[in-house]
Amino acid sequence: NQEFRNQFADPKWVFQGNQTGFSFATVTQEGRSPGEKGPRARPVYLRYGFDARRNAITLQKFSFEDVMSPKVPGRSAVPVLEKIRSFEVSYYVYDTMAKGYRWKVGWNKNCFPGTVKVTIEPEEVGGRKITRIIEAPAGGPCSEAKDQKTP
Repeated sequence: NQEFRNQFADPKWVFQGNQTGFSFATVTQEGRSPGEKGPRARPVYLRYGFDARRNAITLQKFSFEDVMSPKVPGRSAVPVLEKIRSFEVSYYVYDTMAKGYRWKVGWNKNCFPGTVKVTIEPEEVGGRKITRIIEAPAGGPCSEAKDQKTP
């Protein structure tokens, strides 16, 4: 949740998502150079997804240098939450055509969705699902009117 709150707009790594995962740029407090005190704020690029074969939510983490290289290197997806039966993501946005808000299963615009809903069904809870609603970061969401990515 902290990672999501610290996300920022980056034209090279825009917020994108589908029903089983999402990716975004964020600032994290990690690592330090020799002689520095405490952690250092660094931009990182994260991709969360669901691996049905491993029944796990996974994370791929990319550094600023990775994203700025001519070809983004492959990174292994590391399990961050295991024993998961299902993982669903949806995006809440204002639809200018319908003049109202609605949930969408995919997001590929050059801006942030208003809200992201994450639903997880752990294996051990007998069909019960856990849902979390995450609000848009500072800078605000966009509407369906901004459907096209900018070059």
